[in-house]
This record gives sequence, C-alpha cells and structure tokens, in this order.
Amino acid sequence: MASELIKARRRLLQATQRSAAKAGVAFDGRSQAGMEKLVHTALQRMRTQNMLEDETRLQLAEGNLRRVVDAMAKRSAITGSFPIADVECLEISLQKMCPLWPFC
Repeated sequence: MASELIKARRRLLQATQRSAAKAGVAFDGRSQAGMEKLVHTALQRMRTQNMLEDETRLQLAEGNLRRVVDAMAKRSAITGSFPIADVECLEISLQKMCPLWPFC
C-alpha cells in the first residue's frame, strides 16, 4: 500500500507541474504548499476508497488537477499576478469548483 501511495503522489505532483508549465504559470511558496496539501487530501480520500491503483480514477484525478491549475492561471490573469498563481488563486478556484473529486 505504501508504494502505491508514493507512486500516486509522485504521479499527481508531476501532473500538477506539467499542467502549470502548459498553462504558463508558476506557484509561489504558499500556493505550492497548498497544491501539495490538495494532493495529500486527494490521496487520503483515494486510499480510503481503495482507489489508489484504479487507473481510471487516477486519470480522473489528473484531469481534475489540470482543471484546478487552469482555473488558477485564469484567476492570476484577472488579478494581475500572472505568471504567478498565488494561494488566493488556488483558494478562489477551489471555492468555485468544489465539489471536485478527489480534492474537495
């Protein structure tokens, strides 16, 4: 179970970085910590639901992470912080998007 958790964590964090690069944004320290916490929450939910090895659910989580990062990029353009997606961008994006499995 531990190795599946580590693999899933690595996979979701890498998906976050790829999505940010594609959107042309970077995270500041607080938003990076927020994204890591978001991934942690997602992994705990997936583990509780016995879905860490479910490829379909992992792909859904990656897709929903892309949605969060894209929303953050759009929000950063609105607030003028682009290309930095700060923690406010994360919080507002999640408020508008939740519920969004497995993150909230």
